[in-house]
Amino acid sequence: MDASFNSSASNSMMNARSINTPFLFVLLTSLYFSQGFPSGLLAHAMPAIMREYGASLSAIGMLKLLALPWLFKFLWAPLLDQYYYRPIGPHRSWILTMQVGAIATLAAMSFLSPAWLFEDGLILLFVLLCLLNVFSSTQDVATDGLAVSLLSKKLRGFGNSIQVVGYKIGLMLGGSGLLVLMNSWGWDITIQLVAATLIIMLVPTLLFKENQILGFRKLTSTCDHVSIKQSDSIKPGAEASPSKAKELLFWEYFKVEKIGFWLLVILTYKLADGMSSTLVKPLLVDQGMSLADVGQITFISSLVSLVGALVVGVLYRFITPIYLLLFFAVLQMATISAYSLIPGLDKHSEEYLVWIYWIVTQDQLVDTMSTVVLFAIMMGHCRKQHEGGDYTLQACLQVFSAGLAGALGGFIADALGNYSLSFIVAAGLGVFTLLAIFLYIKKAQNLAQQSQD
Repeated sequence: MDASFNSSASNSMMNARSINTPFLFVLLTSLYFSQGFPSGLLAHAMPAIMREYGASLSAIGMLKLLALPWLFKFLWAPLLDQYYYRPIGPHRSWILTMQVGAIATLAAMSFLSPAWLFEDGLILLFVLLCLLNVFSSTQDVATDGLAVSLLSKKLRGFGNSIQVVGYKIGLMLGGSGLLVLMNSWGWDITIQLVAATLIIMLVPTLLFKENQILGFRKLTSTCDHVSIKQSDSIKPGAEASPSKAKELLFWEYFKVEKIGFWLLVILTYKLADGMSSTLVKPLLVDQGMSLADVGQITFISSLVSLVGALVVGVLYRFITPIYLLLFFAVLQMATISAYSLIPGLDKHSEEYLVWIYWIVTQDQLVDTMSTVVLFAIMMGHCRKQHEGGDYTLQACLQVFSAGLAGALGGFIADALGNYSLSFIVAAGLGVFTLLAIFLYIKKAQNLAQQSQD
């Protein structure tokens, strides 16, 4: 372990000691919940609400395009790391601005008649929803940057558990929960409730004194580079100049020494899950299950996965992270392969539903736990004072590769014409992940050996 790593770890731990740990977790929970809540409205509640008011399926399908800010946020993420309102704080100034923007957008939506909004005002609705996505995705950049800056190496596991749990709870309440309230309270009160909830979630951020915890950051500062020797190791680079506009370009991250081995892991890690997740719900429907049954299975498996997220946050402290990631990669291949057994199950047996619940729940559990570990290790591959941009770029690469695998998975399944074989192929994609992780570990070991010599 080199001196630069010791220095980086010490600075990170110093930040963690400067802030009360329970308050840190309350802060992160509120921030990730506030991002998941409107996302649930957009992804899960809005399609059903639009259909209830007579919107066409083509109009509902356009909602997917409104999520593009989440995919392309890496383009403006580096700007957030460098430009901010100094008296409020580097991350806090962006977080507060974006939250206020989201609240204002929701408030405006609540005062518009849904009968008009989903017909003649459809373009305005899409504009407002797109704005909501821009505010939420930009806040996510600042929130991730803040989390990377505040969480010490020991706290990263549990910190990312908080991230996943907070976001998923917000997603569930903002989706299923709002549909229930909409049925009883109507459009205006329900949307106003979402806005009021986000206002409450502002309180921890308002109480957080970022400048006292992290200190002022300067645009002219040491640009640190991630080394593959340790997931958290940092190598000091040259002095950065404000005139060097290339510091704000996201592709500069690809020039970081040895980062390619880690990016290979990111690009392959969710390939198997990306393809299989596209096929799970169609499989259950084709097995004769109702939408209500599928919804119940999804809800219960999601709840169980939240427990797993908290458990793996503790394990992260005691097991070498990259080996934990390898373990879950193997386990994910096994759980995805288990879906191939479902078409052969006897639908009339008493154990049929038990097996369905078991397979889906185990898959969701492993997927969530592996995501926590992946996100935690991603934090160790961020350059100092480029945390938001670097973390966002890694996250977008992971989402892109998983989405591509999911899209291709549908075509592959149609070509094969067999669910069992399709899930076996999906699980087989995990081999690329194992190869990427082994290459990463091998390179790390070689560098460690060279440093000893």
